Amino acid sequence: MKPGEALDSADAPQVSGKAFTISCTVETTQRDAILLAHGGLSAGYALHLKAGHVAFLVRTGGGDSFTEIITPAEITGRARIAAV
Repeated sequence: MKPGEALDSADAPQVSGKAFTISCTVETTQRDAILLAHGGLSAGYALHLKAGHVAFLVRTGGGDSFTEIITPAEITGRARIAAV
């Protein structure tokens, strides 16, 4: 997909209760950016840049509860990212 493109919900992958891998190659000077997001207000996930670090966030229920994993090192230049 290209920046700004979106899938209809019927075409989006159904990953609830399943293991999955997200991988991409990025080259950006932005330090904060959403790379991929899937879900809604109560459940979903996002792969994003947070202050130059790669972060993977998962929300599995209502409220403000979520789990986020952030890489210790910042990325620079072109980087291959995989969330497994």
